[in-house]
Amino acid sequence: MANVMKLVKSDLVELRKKCDLICLGSKSSTIRRDDFRIAMAELRLIGDDAEIIDHLFSMFDDKGRNEVDYKLFLAGISPLASLDDVADRVLFAFRLYDIDNLERLTKVEVYEILHAMVDTAAYFGDPVIKTEQVKEITDDIFNLSASRNKSDGTIEYLKYDKMIASHPICVKFVSGLGTERFHC
Repeated sequence: MANVMKLVKSDLVELRKKCDLICLGSKSSTIRRDDFRIAMAELRLIGDDAEIIDHLFSMFDDKGRNEVDYKLFLAGISPLASLDDVADRVLFAFRLYDIDNLERLTKVEVYEILHAMVDTAAYFGDPVIKTEQVKEITDDIFNLSASRNKSDGTIEYLKYDKMIASHPICVKFVSGLGTERFHC
């Protein structure tokens, strides 16, 4: 879908900055649909791209409250703005999520980001991997991390994006060889 959309990385970076400002005082990364639409309009994200993003917003709004965690949402849809290799796509998703620029993510955060990327692919009917396989990628990376250094429960994602991208399950997914059509 990235080859069809006009959305580019800089659009998502600017959209994240707008969302950061909107949510500044709330100590939350939850944004309401109306506020998100305003942010998109201010950046002149309109037309088909805006419509697709709005549909994806609905998908990510799993509680039906017209709100999403914008960090996770933007990380999940980030592959739509990139034709880069897989490692760069993963790194870009991690950077969008990491609003504090700590360059560290927890196991839960890595899992959620990868899962969100899979969900976005599933939305378009692409073959995807199972939830258990996303967990396996995450477990493998964190097990490797723990064996290499003293772990505080996070990874320095700049060191692991290429390992994630070259993980056999991830390679299978991005090659269109996932076994699932709709993510469970």
